[in-house]
Amino acid sequence: MSRRADYTPEEWRLLGDLPMTVIQGAIMADGEGGSKAKDEMLAGARQFARGVEQLSENTLIQDLAATAQSGETDQGGPRPDETRQTTAEQDVAAALEMGREASALLAQKSTEAEATEYKRWILDMADRVVNAEKSGTFLGLGGERLSGSEDAFLFALATALGIPRSR
Repeated sequence: MSRRADYTPEEWRLLGDLPMTVIQGAIMADGEGGSKAKDEMLAGARQFARGVEQLSENTLIQDLAATAQSGETDQGGPRPDETRQTTAEQDVAAALEMGREASALLAQKSTEAEATEYKRWILDMADRVVNAEKSGTFLGLGGERLSGSEDAFLFALATALGIPRSR
């Protein structure tokens, strides 16, 4: 099992930022965001915590959670893209790109079991977010549990992470 000391500050930031980036990408996957974003953000946060609890033997996830809980950063100051507005497409693209980078990093520095647990934890967060609220509703009526764009996001994220997900 890998620990924080096995990663550079930049690598640790990538692994630590991926959960929030994926949650944001999942929220914006259907292009709506807006009023349902709060419930979806809470669903992602709950799944983050649930994964930390369920994967108590995964030292990578436990160390990442401890870093997140402490509010600690490795490099200080705002992150490069933290101060500007982004589009839904940019949020989705960032989640997928970071997913690919994290997958490649874990292949080099982690055990297969640990990496698979981390990647499933990330995918589970995205799944909880896109299924937290219906898409395409009007005044709470109609809509669908999972829109085509949300399903496409989950499939693309699974591909980026290198884990199977059937449509």
